[in-house]
Amino acid sequence: MRQYEQCVRVLEEELGAEPDRRTRELYEGIRADRASEGKPVWREAGGGRRHNLPHRPTRFIGREREMAEVGRLLEGTHLLTLSGAGGCGKTRLALEVASRVVAEYADGVWLVDLAPLFDRALVQRAVATALGVWEQPGTPMVETLASFLRRKQILLVLDNCEHLIQACAELVNGLLERCEYLKLLATSREPLSISGEVVWRVPSLSFPGRNDDGLYEAADLAHYEAANLFVDRAMSVLPAFALTQRNTGRKSSGRQGKRSFCGNATETGIWPLRKTRRRSSIDTNR
Repeated sequence: MRQYEQCVRVLEEELGAEPDRRTRELYEGIRADRASEGKPVWREAGGGRRHNLPHRPTRFIGREREMAEVGRLLEGTHLLTLSGAGGCGKTRLALEVASRVVAEYADGVWLVDLAPLFDRALVQRAVATALGVWEQPGTPMVETLASFLRRKQILLVLDNCEHLIQACAELVNGLLERCEYLKLLATSREPLSISGEVVWRVPSLSFPGRNDDGLYEAADLAHYEAANLFVDRAMSVLPAFALTQRNTGRKSSGRQGKRSFCGNATETGIWPLRKTRRRSSIDTNR
């Protein structure tokens, strides 16, 4: 600041000139930073939007009971973690729940996808980017985030925490200690293991159990979520696809009358739903 004032004086006294535009802009920027020192600097998250949830091109199949249960738990806690094995549907369930409660949060619902990150130091920056918060020199990012979130009614969705579990736990704990209105919905293969966390294990989609012959009836499969999900995704490739006894399994006398549900890939044009030890072999995150 003092150097600028000296520059102005020298230019005026010796050259009869003024500082150029870029010098004036630099001065104004420095003065603005000084004036806001100790205060958080941010833009409106999402540019005035209420969320940054992605568009999902595929339909959400089933999970009505799970949706109701997760919604109920979220109302009664500040940190809810959806846990389970990879591919069981944690992300898709979290996004579906989040999209349905946007109106309940005055300051919106904001998703932070941690899957692409490998450096724990980037977790706080990823949250700041999603919220539109700018880093302040000399101020810990968690303090800047807390200052922004302290009076906000926001649902923050932290997706794929497992490979950065410690960094996520430290950040979440720091924010919840400072922000009484903040709620977090996390997805992770393992819990964050911090005080106040409610962990809900995401179940597999419903699927029929093994019968005596190890075969399935097409009419029965229509009552199960995993089969409906498979048909929905199959129809996106083959619009005329439908479950029939030919591509699921049929009963008749004699050995040649038995046909397994997983033996007709070439006939249907799409790899059929396999019967495995898991209840569902489809990645329900998609």
